[in-house]
Amino acid sequence: TYLDGDQGELYYRGYPIEQIAEKSNFTEVMYLLLHGELPNKSQFETFTAGINKYNYVAEEMKKIMDAFPRSAHPMGVLSSLTSALVAFNPKAVDVQSKDDLDHAAEMLIAKFSHLAAWTYRKKQGLPLNHGDNKLNYVENFYRMCFRMPNQEFEMDPVIVDALDKLLILHADHEQNCSTSTV
Repeated sequence: TYLDGDQGELYYRGYPIEQIAEKSNFTEVMYLLLHGELPNKSQFETFTAGINKYNYVAEEMKKIMDAFPRSAHPMGVLSSLTSALVAFNPKAVDVQSKDDLDHAAEMLIAKFSHLAAWTYRKKQGLPLNHGDNKLNYVENFYRMCFRMPNQEFEMDPVIVDALDKLLILHADHEQNCSTSTV
């Protein structure tokens, strides 16, 4: 990623952010950042299937979430929950193995949307939602954040598009964001 705020330039792997935000979705951008190129149809389907395979968080994670007060800062909660994931997948990742790294990245991407949505809902005092593999990544995140248990949830395509673009814009910014937290 290349960022020059003074010049208003942001590139992910050589692609200008304007082009990516207009023609890609967040899942494609995750693939781009991990693999260095935008996915073709087959690569995208495989990547999405890998994420969907792990699109759940163990029920025990709710107990960890319950230990935090509603007043806890969301970044502290999210950081702690992310660190706790290793307890549910203790197998060491062989950093020399591309397959192991790809697998670990897919698992983290899949679970992180839950953790972020749960952190938001905890702060709001709302019950936690699980994902739905019939939805794409951003739609799923949106639904997990805002679906009320006693109401039918309607997907607002304007909000989904705005959220998709927001996630793309914040996907990677060199080291000017809190890389140590991640």
